[in-house]
Amino acid sequence: MITQEFRDLFKKNLGENYAYSNEVLKNLKEKGITNRNNKPHSKAIVRMVFSGERENIDIETAIMEVYYSEIEKIQRHKQLQKKIKGKGKAEK
Repeated sequence: MITQEFRDLFKKNLGENYAYSNEVLKNLKEKGITNRNNKPHSKAIVRMVFSGERENIDIETAIMEVYYSEIEKIQRHKQLQKKIKGKGKAEK
């Protein structure tokens, strides 16, 4: 289950308005995970799982994978910024 603690961490690190549902749906599609009718999950069910209204281990896992993937991108971006700033100082 997605806990309130995780939701708070998610929103703190990725922002209140981060559009996670498209990335989660993309993650599920890449893995071939569908609903019981063999159709792609909807944005609504992804939001319900994220808010804790529903439980679905596949969607919960996808949400966490998207979160950690985005965190890695942010960290990599910060590292590159530091590297660029460091080179700028050495060239002056």
